[in-house]
Amino acid sequence: MRAIIGRLKAWTYVVWVALFSTLAGLIYGSWVDGASIGILILYLALFLSTLALGLWCISRRNHTVAAKSAPTSSQSSSG
Repeated sequence: MRAIIGRLKAWTYVVWVALFSTLAGLIYGSWVDGASIGILILYLALFLSTLALGLWCISRRNHTVAAKSAPTSSQSSSG
């Protein structure tokens, strides 16, 4: 897989699979142990909200960095 998509993407894929597999196992284990469906939905919603917030922050930071490193129109027309 590394030769096809590269090391960073391969490790990112592995981390995502491990994260979601762990989450699925924890939620299933809680359900089997008798946790209420409301609590399970709350756990899932909290996890997905945290994930969405983290991805939004990373995206915002990447756009800020890209905007700072992009040449301005006066720099690109004078070159």
